[in-house]
Amino acid sequence: YSQYAMLRSQIRNYYKPDKQNQVVWRLIAGFGMPYGNSSTIPYVKQYYVGGPYNIRAFVSKSIGPGTYAPPADMSNIYVDQTGDITLETNLEYRFGIYKSFKGALFIDAGNIWLVNEDPQRPGSEFRMKTFYHQLAVGAGYGFRFDFNFILLRIDLAVPLRKPYLPEGEEWVIKDIDFGSEWRKDNFLWNIAR
Repeated sequence: YSQYAMLRSQIRNYYKPDKQNQVVWRLIAGFGMPYGNSSTIPYVKQYYVGGPYNIRAFVSKSIGPGTYAPPADMSNIYVDQTGDITLETNLEYRFGIYKSFKGALFIDAGNIWLVNEDPQRPGSEFRMKTFYHQLAVGAGYGFRFDFNFILLRIDLAVPLRKPYLPEGEEWVIKDIDFGSEWRKDNFLWNIAR
């Protein structure tokens, strides 16, 4: 059996200036530590980021841990990165369009880390002095179909900061070019409820 302890906390703040508009801020922090007979937390309990429920500009489980990036010769292999520590935040402005049809502008940031450095994944250990330099950032626009009993979300997101790029090249805002092949590699659609 596995021995580990985990703690996860979430803070949400809603500001509603009127019936049609809402600003929502969310912060999630999680920490897991193996102990006793375990050197790692079970895979199914580890944290991950990317995908429709957190950092929408990146494919699920494709970010981290830390600044780690899979070798280039593994680019065609599905990336499945998990970690012991997570930090995520997002800010979303929601507005009405027509009845149950709504829109949203959002920005997401976060990453995962390991408690202990993994020699197979350099740059993966959490360090208090540098963690904020390792955050992935994405932004986008979305539509909401709010039927009171179910909410369907469709989001289009683009990455603004890729923590796994070489130092000084992480911010990719300057590369945004909607009229080129850039779209194919950077636009990410997410559908969720």
